[in-house]
Amino acid sequence: SEPRRSQGRFNILRCWGEDAAVLMCTASSRLVPYRTSIVRSGALLEENGDSEKLVSGNGRLKPFVMHPSCMRRLIWNAIGTSLLCWDILAIPFVQAFDPPEGKFLHVMGLVTMTFWTIDIFASFLTGFHGKNIIVMSLPQIATNYLRTWFFLDISVLILDWGLFLLRAHAADAAGSQLSRFQTLRFLRVLRLLRMVKVLKVL
Repeated sequence: SEPRRSQGRFNILRCWGEDAAVLMCTASSRLVPYRTSIVRSGALLEENGDSEKLVSGNGRLKPFVMHPSCMRRLIWNAIGTSLLCWDILAIPFVQAFDPPEGKFLHVMGLVTMTFWTIDIFASFLTGFHGKNIIVMSLPQIATNYLRTWFFLDISVLILDWGLFLLRAHAADAAGSQLSRFQTLRFLRVLRLLRMVKVLKVL
């Protein structure tokens, strides 16, 4: 049958309305799982102004979460790259020539370890790129970091501080303890494993 005209307006047939309702239910059912997964994690999906979307979280620490491409993070990564270049030059030199450790080498070692210690905490506050999204939700950032770089970072950091404390103790000791430190000193080469992370970030 044809739609009837009443007072200059078209009436929608009942079958048309039923078809539209079915289409709306189907579309909404496809979106519900995605929306539910975001709400459960405390995240909000926002437009980022480009092809990527931004998944941001809630909470008191939200103002401290850094975008992975923001200026603060880029400067931080540049400092880390510079310190890594120092390690690339200094560690083989010290291993080969065994120079006496002066104040400069001591300070640089302390600065390097302090930086990478802070970097672990900064990594928990730095978003990451997903598939067409930028994740800024703290629970998802923590999960991603624990699954990727955390164990490498913490292992090398424990090694750094362990050798630093052992060196400080061996400086006041003699004999077997000093020779033990000299034997374990080659483990500092493992600090160069950070190159893998830095190259991945760059």
